[in-house]
Parts: sequence; C-alpha cells; structure tokens
Amino acid sequence: MTVFARAVQVLSQTEVESTVAGLLHARGLMIARDSAGARAYCANGTRDNSQAGFFMRWENPDLSQLPPALASRLGQFHHAVVGSCTPQQVEGAFTTYRVAVILY
Repeated sequence: MTVFARAVQVLSQTEVESTVAGLLHARGLMIARDSAGARAYCANGTRDNSQAGFFMRWENPDLSQLPPALASRLGQFHHAVVGSCTPQQVEGAFTTYRVAVILY
C-alpha cells in the first residue's frame, strides 16, 4: 500500500494574504494594505469597486504558486488587493485556503 502525504502548514488569514501578496509583489505589483474589499469578495462574491479590472477567487492547499489564470493576467495591471476567507471545499482534516485577488 502506498500512502501519499504532504504536510500543509496551517496559516492564519493574515499569513495567507501575506504569502500571496509576496508572490504578486515579486511579479511587480504594488499591494494595497486594506484587504476589506478582497475579503468580502472572497467570502461572498461582493464586487464593490467598479475601478477593478480583474477579480479571482480560488481554493488550494498550495500557496507557493499563483493559479495560471491569475498569473497570465498580471502584466496588464499594476496594483493588487489580496483577501482570504474560510474555505468552502474542505473535506475532513485537510488544510486548504480560499483566496481572492483583485487587480487594478
């Protein structure tokens, strides 16, 4: 019997946001400090800023890479807001994260 296991570090909401913000910053984006809009979008899909050009939400246990759909759009924008919220697709004791990014 083969067992595949990969430890996933349990991060706080702020740590999740900081991790994703670091990935975006490394790609040249300025990161806004106020994450309230991205947190609201993460939790319930509320898009309260008409000036935003791209919205994305996803769930994943791996925060080491941006989703390809997001990464492919980064060259079009200069600013980002990152928010995190409670994941919805959790089964058992598996650690996953729900993240939202809004690009400007």
